Amino acid sequence: MIRVKKLGGGKNIYDLKLGELYIAWFEKGKLFLNKNVLVRLKSREQPTKDTPVMVKKIIPPNIVEAEKINDEYEIIEEPIEFINLSFDNAGETITVICRIDDIYQTSGPTSFTLFDGTSTLRASAFSGAGKRAFPELKKDDIISARLLLKKREDYLESELVSFKKIQNKDVFIKKLDSLIEKKSQPDKVDFLIKSETLEKLKPRILTIAKEIKRAIVEERPIILRHHADCDGYSGAIALERAIIPLIIEHHKDERAQWFYYKRAPTKAPYYDYSDVTKDLTFSLQETAKKNYKEPLIILVDNGSTEEDLLGIRKVKIFGAKIVVIDHHFTFIENGRSIVDNYLDAHVNPYLVGGDKNITAGMIATEIARFINRKVSNIYFIPALAGFGDRSRGNDFEQYVELAMKAGYDKDFLKALSEAIDFEAHYLKFIESRGLMDDIFGADRDRQHKLVKLMKDEIESKRAQQLETIKHFIRVEDLGRFVLAKMEIEKLTHAGDFPSVGKATGLTHDYLVRKYKKDVLTLSIACNFITVRATEGVGINVNIIIHELKQKIPYGFISGGGHENAGSIRFVEAVRDEVLKFVEEKVKNWKVKN
Repeated sequence: MIRVKKLGGGKNIYDLKLGELYIAWFEKGKLFLNKNVLVRLKSREQPTKDTPVMVKKIIPPNIVEAEKINDEYEIIEEPIEFINLSFDNAGETITVICRIDDIYQTSGPTSFTLFDGTSTLRASAFSGAGKRAFPELKKDDIISARLLLKKREDYLESELVSFKKIQNKDVFIKKLDSLIEKKSQPDKVDFLIKSETLEKLKPRILTIAKEIKRAIVEERPIILRHHADCDGYSGAIALERAIIPLIIEHHKDERAQWFYYKRAPTKAPYYDYSDVTKDLTFSLQETAKKNYKEPLIILVDNGSTEEDLLGIRKVKIFGAKIVVIDHHFTFIENGRSIVDNYLDAHVNPYLVGGDKNITAGMIATEIARFINRKVSNIYFIPALAGFGDRSRGNDFEQYVELAMKAGYDKDFLKALSEAIDFEAHYLKFIESRGLMDDIFGADRDRQHKLVKLMKDEIESKRAQQLETIKHFIRVEDLGRFVLAKMEIEKLTHAGDFPSVGKATGLTHDYLVRKYKKDVLTLSIACNFITVRATEGVGINVNIIIHELKQKIPYGFISGGGHENAGSIRFVEAVRDEVLKFVEEKVKNWKVKN
């Protein structure tokens, strides 16, 4: 007699292994492993009853080719786990050992949140309107619960019929820890491209993927903070498309995504203190109201610089976990970044000798696949992020090829990246999950219409802006490169598109085309300078800022960015000193061979 498995109702083809034996049940002339998986017999024999089969081939999205087994069999019942329950189980009564994670008294029944190490399930018990049922039960009690499963609207819940307290908690807690560790493991996938830098970053990438999966299993709210530009949004949306399905699966409730996940853009290219305060305020309120754990904060396209330190250190005081996915220049000493001592995990290509050309959006997309191998509609995102941040090199070209296979050509990716920057400019701090989801291709028809709509407006505004700047810009040919300076506040409309950074980039590109040589562009304001430079100029904005702090300690100097694209901030009183230092510095900058 052979022993065969019964595939759980919540599982699909990705949970199967070739060569394993399963019971296939017969219905309406077809065989199924469960409602999600259709069986096709290799022999093409017409089935007539339930039969054991051996999985021979997996055919996405929902078919397996199998060989019929004629031996006598017995079914191995899998242990009941919340994660495997589905609407098919409604009406069944099950017994599960679990922990009470929360108790909430409504005006009707008492609501219990139960956790068995794989997922949570809501259970209710009624002993009178507004009257506490089973008052002897307390939060964190371990019980053997007898539950009647019920379908309610679009989620599964249960009725707590009876229970027995488990006195020896150690065995269950040990099992719970083991299950959490198992479910937190990164999925086994390969990188989307061949990349030496990504391979070097892999241990760090796996650590972040594990931290995010663990947060979902532990029901730790996730706050995703990202830079409000195309690269930042790209990384955030890729992660979002991996995280939200797992949250819904874990809680068996579509609404859980709005309670356990929040995404917020930030205008500053670092974890701004005001954003830190907003995140902590939100988190502390939720903890007080709903007894949530401290959050996991994910920083995308920022988090690696000295400017991030204050915010990072503050959230750590309140017990939050924090991970960083970034590609901005970071000062490294003895193989560690200045922020590493305060982070739970950190991925940045500079940590392994790479550079900005592998962007945060690219890295986040790779991490998304280690979080959730079933994540979809993200293969174009790394190339999009690259166009948004002007990436170059073989890694970028490989991602472009991948995007083209997904139906995105180069011209559309470039137009899409500009549309995202345009939308981000006006969204400011708003999450706008539905709108950004459509712009990122959840609805391809609407995506194309939005890009077409924005394209004409973007081109018109850019043309007007460039015409203004061309009239007033001051250009000096220094031989090795062209130096261009403009009083940017006098040439742009505050709050309108393009922003100072975009206007500077637009001007810089025009000058490179016009002079066909290296260019350094300085957009000068009363208390900041925005810098753009071609690589041949050889500057590093971050080093200049570091030296300015020493040279002009009374100037309240700050700022950062990439080596050849960033901003320097200062008090207005030292503007002329800063400008003089920057000009002298770049004129005498020694270019690395």
